[in-house]
Amino acid sequence: MAASSKYIIQDLKGQIIENGKVIFDGFRADHNILGEPCSILYSAVTEPHVLVDKPHKHDFPHFLCLFGSNPKDLFDFDAEVEIYLDGEKNIITAPSIIHMPTGLPHCPLNFKRIGKPIMFLEIMLTAHYERKF
Repeated sequence: MAASSKYIIQDLKGQIIENGKVIFDGFRADHNILGEPCSILYSAVTEPHVLVDKPHKHDFPHFLCLFGSNPKDLFDFDAEVEIYLDGEKNIITAPSIIHMPTGLPHCPLNFKRIGKPIMFLEIMLTAHYERKF
């Protein structure tokens, strides 16, 4: 095995459970795995659901990335995602990256219509995840 293989992380399967309900099931790496103040969540969204129902904010910046699941065309996006940013409703109908700077109130996040599965990538620039209501 090459000495540089220490930089390759392969044990990424993870879930997040809130109030007895699985709210995330996919690839997951936090600061304990990455060795950096960052967390990454990656999953497929295959059916409509509300991921987070309450507005909140964080003491760190983060990004939500939404794109199609067709490996030959990541812009093949057939979904409607509703997200509130600073109290305003936004409707996402195309591949997007949503930047949420430190302190920006956001959510609810509602995967309102899923015509074709989409990919959801969340990148949080912190070692300590905490929601502030």
